[in-house]
Amino acid sequence: NDMLSRKRAVLRKRRISKARASGRQRTTNGLQKNLSGWSVRWWKPANDGGIFMAIEKVKAYFENLGEAARILTFEESTATVELAAEALGVSSGHIAKTLSFLVDGKPLLVVLAGDARMDNHKFKMVFGKKGRMIPADDVEALVGHAPGGVCPFAVKDGVPVYLDTSLHAYETVYPAAGDDHSAIRMTPEELFHFAHAAGWVDIHKEA
Repeated sequence: NDMLSRKRAVLRKRRISKARASGRQRTTNGLQKNLSGWSVRWWKPANDGGIFMAIEKVKAYFENLGEAARILTFEESTATVELAAEALGVSSGHIAKTLSFLVDGKPLLVVLAGDARMDNHKFKMVFGKKGRMIPADDVEALVGHAPGGVCPFAVKDGVPVYLDTSLHAYETVYPAAGDDHSAIRMTPEELFHFAHAAGWVDIHKEA
């Protein structure tokens, strides 16, 4: 009888644990379903498995600077230069695209005008080695933002940001703001300031 009671107790605990886990999963799924949309983008990052909103990191960064009103959000996707330009009603060159590279195994970001193409020879001349684009699956873990929303703000500590001189062709540019439905308006000089850029570089191909 004692053994039977213990078995029943174990089975009861297992059912309770399973029910609780199921309830948590339903709650999480419901939260994702109810909050998903153009202004709230949830995902599970590879680095710590927690759920967070990357755009909120960028918003918090600019709120601390008193500049949060600069951030724009859209129903339309801004995941690519072309989509961002269409959503904003500007030419592709006004979109400040952030490219992520590995140099000697360490990540770095370079922001170029949306219509600029990278020159591999120039890159090697500037950084001393050939750059390798960070694989999409590793971008968030290394940089702090997922593909489609990579920007030079609120990135992981130790990730340097450089601005390409192609940005000088435009008075106003629009980098992403942490997710694929956002942008932020500023001048190239303001971008340099807000991104705490390490310097200006020339790695784009001449037209």
